[in-house]
Amino acid sequence: TDGWGPWSDWEPCTASCGDSIRRRTRLCNGDVWNVCQGNPYNVANCEVPRCPDYDDFPRIIPRDVDPEAITPPSCNYALSTISGTIVASPQSCPRGAAWVIRVANNKRIRLEFLTFNLYLPQEYVRIRDGVNARAKILAFNTGQLIPSTVTSTGNQIYVEYEVFAKGKPPERGFSATYTSLDLPKPKPSAAGALAEGDEDAGGMSNHTTIILAVGISL
Repeated sequence: TDGWGPWSDWEPCTASCGDSIRRRTRLCNGDVWNVCQGNPYNVANCEVPRCPDYDDFPRIIPRDVDPEAITPPSCNYALSTISGTIVASPQSCPRGAAWVIRVANNKRIRLEFLTFNLYLPQEYVRIRDGVNARAKILAFNTGQLIPSTVTSTGNQIYVEYEVFAKGKPPERGFSATYTSLDLPKPKPSAAGALAEGDEDAGGMSNHTTIILAVGISL
């Protein structure tokens, strides 16, 4: 025999849309060192749908509508209010949910979690610094500890909720609020040069400071 034990079950896919893979492993049971030839793990692509872009979302939720009161068939939300609340659970969105939050161009977004109870390791919330699933990841959270507050660098974020629909407890899910903040003003460039003179006879140093005027475009 080749010394390998049986393959394990496939692990869950790494994402519910876009580029997603799954893995299985096996152990070497041989008594002779290096008797097992080949890889101890096997990787395969998952057949999952394309991740939604901003234009794929069905509508912009009006300012006077509470997102908690809406259960769209796709569980894909596009929010453009200056502040709001997002809530999801396996009961309301058994196939998962996604949000694009977009505020004014001169703002950024602060997302704060209020409740958080996800089934480890099958469920997670992933937050990206942009409008789709290819943007930079700002946070990846699972379990029951309330995550830290997340702040975007620009005026939009993408939030994905991966759901494990089976099992209990029914109170799984999360809730969070978001607010818009002013973008930080650019810091002035450091300017100035210090010219150091020769020491005089008394041992004191003479210093001449050259001040440069800097124009800053805001």
